[in-house]
Amino acid sequence: MSVLITAARGAAMLAILSSSAGSVALAQSQSWTAVDQAIGRSGTPQPGGVEKYSFPRSDLHVTAAGVAINPALALGGWVAFKPADGGKEAMAMGDLVLLESEVTPVMSKLQSLGVEQTALHNHLQHETPRVLYMHIQAHGDPVKIAQAIREALAVTKTPPVPTSPPPAGAFGLDTARLAATLGFSGKVNGGVYQVSVPRA
Repeated sequence: MSVLITAARGAAMLAILSSSAGSVALAQSQSWTAVDQAIGRSGTPQPGGVEKYSFPRSDLHVTAAGVAINPALALGGWVAFKPADGGKEAMAMGDLVLLESEVTPVMSKLQSLGVEQTALHNHLQHETPRVLYMHIQAHGDPVKIAQAIREALAVTKTPPVPTSPPPAGAFGLDTARLAATLGFSGKVNGGVYQVSVPRA
């Protein structure tokens, strides 16, 4: 479960995923270089051999109830891969952040390239412009899956590589008290206090 707090907001995500089919070296060395190249950015290692790729929608200017929504709070698309089937293939799961106008072209592209959609719904209410969240999953060659996701995102205005977050400044919430109340500590990222709680 992930809890993202700025003035208020909670979101839960669970990712279970997989490794390279066309690249046996991936299973042996856990090198994600080929997937990095295919998806157009570097991933971040996660527990359990998972590699996660982020697609923050820093191109969007979304407000909800008069509050500006930054990528770290609720506009952070992602996909993660985990080696599966003895390293012969990979499982990938993720959540893409899309404008309403982007949903159909992205879905069509993903379906044509073998990536499934498991949900399409809202994480926000009364936001402007309207934003939807498309959950995806795929199983097979991680390089081909990465290429498919890159092609799908190319029909959106998702920045090709993550932009650098603004310099950290004073954070207006008592994070020590939040951590004590939640029972889990977190980190400040992009002006948002993020607490991750994996479901063991």
